[in-house]
Amino acid sequence: MALQGPFVVVADSPDADVVEALRADGAFPIIETGWADAPAALSSVEPEAVVLAEPCSDLARAAAIAHALTRPRNKKRALTPVVARSRDDAVPPVPDALAVAFAAPAERIVRRLA
Repeated sequence: MALQGPFVVVADSPDADVVEALRADGAFPIIETGWADAPAALSSVEPEAVVLAEPCSDLARAAAIAHALTRPRNKKRALTPVVARSRDDAVPPVPDALAVAFAAPAERIVRRLA
């Protein structure tokens, strides 16, 4: 099944595995952004889903992303799915995000979105 975009992938270091797994499943377009720039990216598009491709230790940045996801705009749906890679002992940095183990293969993220 093709994933209709846009999809936002958040990571301070490029995560080629996640982006390639999304592309392989037909996701388009894919917007890659760092944690600091993610709120601006989220306000410029209405993403089909957000992938937090790496854990974030900066609670202020995570809160800014959570706030950007709740801003009112012309939403086609009530909820934007967020999949977050997280360490085993941590909770996802954004409320209601679907957690995926940090060491899990990128294909698991795609399965969570499909």
